[in-house]
Amino acid sequence: MTSSEWAAWLQAVGSVLAIGAAVYVPNAIQRRQERVRETADLLIARDRALSLVYPLKQWMQRTAPWSDALATNEVRNELMVIGWVATRTDTLELPDALNNLKGNLHELGKAAKPVQNLVYWHGVAVADRSAMNSLARGDFAEEQEARMLRRQHATTLRNLFAAMSASYEAVSQLLAEKQSLHR
Repeated sequence: MTSSEWAAWLQAVGSVLAIGAAVYVPNAIQRRQERVRETADLLIARDRALSLVYPLKQWMQRTAPWSDALATNEVRNELMVIGWVATRTDTLELPDALNNLKGNLHELGKAAKPVQNLVYWHGVAVADRSAMNSLARGDFAEEQEARMLRRQHATTLRNLFAAMSASYEAVSQLLAEKQSLHR
């Protein structure tokens, strides 16, 4: 082979390597940036979860007797719990940590959906509070209307307590994940 042929082959191989590098390098940079972003998102989610796990646990412990009473599906227990919720202002208070995080729930990553569900059921229960007060006082003339409202409020509270438990589990699971932060 002559020197000009060698030069042509060398140029061809160099061109193929340059094309390969032009494809590989940006992809490698993009994958690295995605890993950095995922790691940052995970760290933020764990930070938010850490701020919620203890307040959620305390809230669950504070409401556990009422959640347990509703689980029996007995009318007298439902009325007792509805009366308790209607008269105690601290019952439906969101923990400060959750209240502070309301606008940024998406930062919880996988745990966001159960916590959003909790915020929703909390809002429904708070909106129902005045009707619960009326029911607890026995302000309804028709028994059928009172029975329907009792079922509705009991269901709302069951959903609130279930969402509270699901949120606590999701936040705890996020904190317990053994996902590697360095790949």
